[in-house]
Amino acid sequence: MNRQVHSFSGFIRSMQISNTKLFAFTEGKIHDRYFYGKICEAACKPISINYSVYCAQELPGDTGGKLQLIKFYKYLQKKKQLFSNFQGKKTAVIFFLDKDIDDFSRRCLHSDHVIYTKYYNIENHLLSVNGV
Repeated sequence: MNRQVHSFSGFIRSMQISNTKLFAFTEGKIHDRYFYGKICEAACKPISINYSVYCAQELPGDTGGKLQLIKFYKYLQKKKQLFSNFQGKKTAVIFFLDKDIDDFSRRCLHSDHVIYTKYYNIENHLLSVNGV
């Protein structure tokens, strides 16, 4: 699904006027959106919370991937928009990131809004769950 790309401030505005309460962002494309969408569905559907999963490529900028997500995270943090209450509508933002080597290079973001894979990427996690 192709979505309109906004500036960071425009993206915040679109979040404020949407019916969505949880905005999840992931590094990858289709398989990451599906995988994390299922996690969001399992957590949100029983408590009737609307959610949307976005890929990094849907954010403004040329980089995409983890660098773009970290840049957007820092922007939201600076603007105090990771958790928002705009005109009575509460929204939250989470970021799903591949661990890669961030733990060794001490670049992990420490936030309740950032969730790292246990292994270096989703594929490694899926293989470990299946006993490979």
